[in-house]
Amino acid sequence: MVSAEELPGAELTGFGTIGAAYNTSDKVDLLRDLSQTKGVGYSRKIDFGLDSNLGLQLDMRSVSSVISGAVQVVAKRDHAGITPDLTLAFIRYAGDDWAMRAGRVGFDVYPNADSRLIGYSYVWQRPPVEFFGPLIFSHFDGADLQFRHRSNAGEWRFKIYSGITNEKVEVTPTTPFFLLNHSRLHGGHIEFRHDPLSFRASYAELHMANENPALQSSLDQLRSPGISFLIQNAASVADKLQMRGKVFRFSAISATYERGPWLSEAMIGTTLTGNTFIPDYKAGFISVSYRKSKWTHYGVVSAIRPLAETETAMINPGAPPELVTGVNALNTQMLNQRAWQTSLTAGVRYDLNAQSNLKFQIDYVRSRNNLLHRRVQPDWNRNATLLSATYNFIF
Repeated sequence: MVSAEELPGAELTGFGTIGAAYNTSDKVDLLRDLSQTKGVGYSRKIDFGLDSNLGLQLDMRSVSSVISGAVQVVAKRDHAGITPDLTLAFIRYAGDDWAMRAGRVGFDVYPNADSRLIGYSYVWQRPPVEFFGPLIFSHFDGADLQFRHRSNAGEWRFKIYSGITNEKVEVTPTTPFFLLNHSRLHGGHIEFRHDPLSFRASYAELHMANENPALQSSLDQLRSPGISFLIQNAASVADKLQMRGKVFRFSAISATYERGPWLSEAMIGTTLTGNTFIPDYKAGFISVSYRKSKWTHYGVVSAIRPLAETETAMINPGAPPELVTGVNALNTQMLNQRAWQTSLTAGVRYDLNAQSNLKFQIDYVRSRNNLLHRRVQPDWNRNATLLSATYNFIF
């Protein structure tokens, strides 16, 4: 049997991360992103699955390299435990200054977004959680088209894409998953590069096709006949809770400066949802790193903030006690979903060789809400320190 490595025009490569993380607080699980259902802290003080993953990629190309393709499978911790996921599967047709892909492709609304699982490829232990963590999907089925224009003044890149998503999001540990299946996605970005600077502006829209099962009973109650006599703004709250039919709008601008041993990155973005369970928010970070020989030292400040106040249900006098209890629980849940968190990060990367590195990082996390957490205990003081180490490799 002929192996993939021996096939003409085919190459098998891979990447992986072996990591360990320790949370100083046992009152909350800290997550890497919203695809995870368990983190580190409450579930376990020391965790080996927060950042660990393994990926394999098969690249294929024609003799002229005009037509090529790739298939990538990544195993990492998500809603189903540590399971493999088909993250890429596309055919690419390219000319000198343009390329088109069709199939399953990465969602790169932010720089590094479609490569955030490849720990070897970036400076940090993990991309800043406040900025990248709320992204509720990483790939889509569809097509993208990219153009490039080069001149003495610099290089322009333009990209547009369209397709549908097919991933799952866990909202709470006790409710069914929220399916993004058949939700339509459209977007693009413009990028300008002229060493040592690059700038990028991105925009994307996700049209929600499904309802969140965690909200269905609340929506049914808020829309039940006569409920307006007990909850004066029931219709308005239900409209803002509803997921189906909403359009999530992602936008971001970024700048990168790289010269000699210095690398600086700054990004800021907004996500507008029109929804109170994944509310409107703004997020950003500034990262500075300095490389000397095999060592790279870096620091990051990242934050996420809500953009609007959450409308809570207003109960009229005389409402039954059981209704009051249920509505108060819903209001608390909605308020906790507002995204407010800041992280201060310091770390170091040591390059072992051309194919592997070690990273050590400390994150001081200060939070007010639960969007990026799970299993939050009532007596958590809203502060935590995360210590982590990883071995990252490519082959």
